[in-house]
Amino acid sequence: MTEREITSLALKLFAIYLLVQMLLATPTLVATLGTAKDYLGSSFSAWGLWGAAAAAVVIGLVAAVFLWKVANKALSKPTDGIGGSCFLSIEAAVFAALGLFLVVQALTRFSYVSAGAYVQYVRVEPGEVPLQTAVLMVAHMLQGLIGLSLIMRTDGWVSLLQRIRNAGLSS
Repeated sequence: MTEREITSLALKLFAIYLLVQMLLATPTLVATLGTAKDYLGSSFSAWGLWGAAAAAVVIGLVAAVFLWKVANKALSKPTDGIGGSCFLSIEAAVFAALGLFLVVQALTRFSYVSAGAYVQYVRVEPGEVPLQTAVLMVAHMLQGLIGLSLIMRTDGWVSLLQRIRNAGLSS
């Protein structure tokens, strides 16, 4: 297999994994938001939670389809046979795919935690969000930011990996 075929296969496997994770997240989101609906009724904030949860799942599904199409395009482009290392482009693709995974996972988990925090704030413990819940929300936001940086600043992450890989070696 060529590097292009291996990358395409890896992207397709990741797309399948992401699709399965989003499909598995849907029942849990519905159950969580159904419980929140019992506390909140049909208020506007309940619809906002449903919208955020649905958006997270839809973003994950769209990302899986997008990855699948990118993997197909990678195979359809003819290789020109020019020598050179495609290893850096593979590393960049892996970092971008990891970033996409982290963003989608952060969106999904943040919607779980924020729904629970909102119910705790409104009904269970008015005026307070437990410290553990607040820390989880911040952690998922940081996870999303790291994922975005992996997507948007892929070259920087690749150069950091090269520096770490070559640390302590003489030139």
